[in-house]
Amino acid sequence: MRDFKLLKTRNIYLDAIVANDYVFVDGRSLPHNHRQKTYPNGTLVIEDLQRSRDGGQYHCVAENNRSRTARRDVSLNIMAPPVVEPFSFASALSEGKRATVTCVVSSGDLPIRISWMKDGQPLPDDLRGSISTVNEFTSTLSFSSVSQIHNGNYTCIASNPVASRNHTATMIVKVPPKWKTEPSDKSVVMGQPVMFDCQANGYPDPVIRWKKSTGKFF
Repeated sequence: MRDFKLLKTRNIYLDAIVANDYVFVDGRSLPHNHRQKTYPNGTLVIEDLQRSRDGGQYHCVAENNRSRTARRDVSLNIMAPPVVEPFSFASALSEGKRATVTCVVSSGDLPIRISWMKDGQPLPDDLRGSISTVNEFTSTLSFSSVSQIHNGNYTCIASNPVASRNHTATMIVKVPPKWKTEPSDKSVVMGQPVMFDCQANGYPDPVIRWKKSTGKFF
């Protein structure tokens, strides 16, 4: 017996070579409603699948002119897709704070697998994130101390045998300016040019300005 797992509201196409008939589990020949169509090549099409009406076992019966019969059984399991509830990070995250989000799959048929990604890729090890499985439909992503490298889009992906759904939240960590290249004192020959290198990191990107002791900015 072959098993088919299908998403609710989708269509299914079943093929049976040299089939004369498709019979449902209750013994009725198909088609017996407007959503079912059979074709001379043995294909059965069921449109707009409904769990209560279409799920179950189907039997394909093939006959030839020698009165010989072959039968193949298939099982049709119609499943609901996962639904991921929206989540978000705290809006006022600063460097060194903790951050946690919880992904809850509020509906959808089991089994459900939950995974996390950052910016469309698996979570990098240097983020030191902790993933906790609360139950088979809830997962928590935590960071004990966030910094600028944690900025980005985090996606929770919930999958079952018929569908995959996701939700994405953006983490923004505000980081004060830090020296990347700190300017230093210089002694130069009069009349020659001089260059001071001054670079800083932070988030948002810091704006660097110079001023002389007179107090005026360049």
